[in-house]
Amino acid sequence: AAKTLVDKKPMVILGSYGNVYSLAASPYIKEAKIPAIAITNTNPLVTRNNPYYFRVCYVSANQGDLLARYILESEKEAEAGVLLPRDDDVALAEATAFTDRMKAETDDDDSIAYYEEYTMGQKDYTEVLTKLAESKVDKVFLPGDYTDDANIINQAADMGLKVMFLGDSEWENPEFFNMLSS
Repeated sequence: AAKTLVDKKPMVILGSYGNVYSLAASPYIKEAKIPAIAITNTNPLVTRNNPYYFRVCYVSANQGDLLARYILESEKEAEAGVLLPRDDDVALAEATAFTDRMKAETDDDDSIAYYEEYTMGQKDYTEVLTKLAESKVDKVFLPGDYTDDANIINQAADMGLKVMFLGDSEWENPEFFNMLSS
């Protein structure tokens, strides 16, 4: 679709919807030297190394930074945890911003007292949640797919963990709330 559009030689392109589609369109836009504005894209890779692609919304990583500020300022906590999926660049960027803010504001490299990864789509989170319970951390950032996040939250509740989980914009999806058991 991007190639077809570029072949029509528009003056500017608005879109596309979604990070993946914009990433796929990027080489065509760059080669044609047509300015494009990504309306909803939060992945920094959409605009990186492409002087013709622009973004009008925040970068995903900002969510991690803002959630760390929330924990530090509103919750008055100086310690938190992160549980993220392996091989997810967006989640990693958010988690990095989160941990960087926590460490910078507390001046303590141990302010992230729990940091674990899981495999996207796994069904049993007992191992990582047991480590969470042992860490005594009660605020955890979950920058992953809302399906995994809902499963993690449900299993944590089933295990009796008293943890405040914080998520990114993925949690806006109404399906996420329908998946929660409690």
